[in-house]
Amino acid sequence: MAKQMEARGAAAKLGLPPGSAVHVGAVSDPTRVVVTSWGEGPPQRRILAPEEAPPAPAPGRLVWVDVAGLADAARVRALAVGYGLDALLVEDILHTGQRTRVDAEGTGLFMILRLPRTGDDPLDLADEQIAVFLAEGVVLTFREHDDEGLFAPLERRFGRRGHAPSGADVLGHAVADLVVDHVFLVLERLADVEEELEALVLERPEALPRAALHRLRQGLLLVRRGIAPLRGELAELVREGHPLLGRQARHYLRDLLDHVLRAVEEAEAMRETAAGLTDAYLAALGQRTNEVMKLLSLVATVFLPLTFLAGVYGMNFEHMPELHWRWAYPAVWLVFVAVAAGLVWWFRRRGWL
Repeated sequence: MAKQMEARGAAAKLGLPPGSAVHVGAVSDPTRVVVTSWGEGPPQRRILAPEEAPPAPAPGRLVWVDVAGLADAARVRALAVGYGLDALLVEDILHTGQRTRVDAEGTGLFMILRLPRTGDDPLDLADEQIAVFLAEGVVLTFREHDDEGLFAPLERRFGRRGHAPSGADVLGHAVADLVVDHVFLVLERLADVEEELEALVLERPEALPRAALHRLRQGLLLVRRGIAPLRGELAELVREGHPLLGRQARHYLRDLLDHVLRAVEEAEAMRETAAGLTDAYLAALGQRTNEVMKLLSLVATVFLPLTFLAGVYGMNFEHMPELHWRWAYPAVWLVFVAVAAGLVWWFRRRGWL
């Protein structure tokens, strides 16, 4: 359903010029704009009315404009362009299937981040695009979901007097660091699922849900696809630097790069483990099938000579002397039991039973 909704959104862009402000994505939450500013006094936070313009950057003041929900494409475009974003970047913000990247845009920085999300079922995994634009004295964030709790940790961290971010670079790092922390949370939940599946594969493979291993591998692929490109982008940013980044932010980015490398390595290791579990599961099913076939073959082998004897004495020939013996019937049964018992003893001696 989500892919169908996104396809319908993409169809609305057919034939339009580059930079057209059309929302393309599976989620269309109503647009809500929250502005947080830090200056000489305590931090101020308020929700902008639809017709209200956001504050302009000013010396000695840091403004964070958080746009939650992209349904109102015209409002998103007007706000972004008002802060100097190029129309092509606005298009990338509204088309939420972008890859993870970090671009230098003049004196500012533009980032596309992928935030993984899980529901009550850890394998019910999806990701959300978060676009971040940093400029002197201003930070813009654009996200698909209107989730008030997403940035709550940052609001608590910077919401107290005397704990304001030192600049847009530090606040931008905090947003990226929060996304990477969410990656670790998702990987932790997937690791718990992987341990449970591993126990089932080794102990009771028949009880394993058929699609569980496939969903696990797909989820890990989604997480890795979202975080892996950030490895090279951050490494280049740390190596080349940027006029907007101060010493503190560069130090923080090096630490963030280390976290990203660790997340990528953990995701890759878990994917390899999941692939090994898939192979082990298929081998266990094959082994179980072989055991069933082995048992059926042994049963057939036991009954093969008995069927032969029964066939011989079931023929309707007139001159069969054994048919007129007094003890012929119990003798045949004794032969049947002896043959069957002898075959079972021989199978056990060979280790086949």
